[in-house]
Amino acid sequence: MQKITIINTSRPQARPISAFYYPDFWGKLMGLMFKKKFDSLDSIILDQKKDTRLNSAIHMLFMNFDIAAIWVNSDMKVVDTRNAKSWALAYFPKGPARYIIETTPDFLGEYQSGDRLEFRDE
Repeated sequence: MQKITIINTSRPQARPISAFYYPDFWGKLMGLMFKKKFDSLDSIILDQKKDTRLNSAIHMLFMNFDIAAIWVNSDMKVVDTRNAKSWALAYFPKGPARYIIETTPDFLGEYQSGDRLEFRDE
């Protein structure tokens, strides 16, 4: 499994996100579902392979904790951020996105729509 460091090039960060990269359907299907606990070391990136609003929606069913969802398009620009609550039916980004970053809510304040990101292999 590939590990990626996420750098916000638009603003300084206290710390970058380190996330596991899931490029396939099964990674998106499972995501963080059924995990008992969650910390920033469990962050993930889901890749939809193209910009889409519908396919980049997430659900929070069977989730035991809230997460920060950060949607990023193919140009590596943040299109939306959300504090996703456990057991919520669905969250859709405001615009088409290729990547969904799922991380702990404490990272949410470090990302805003319009920010440019960079993914670096660890």
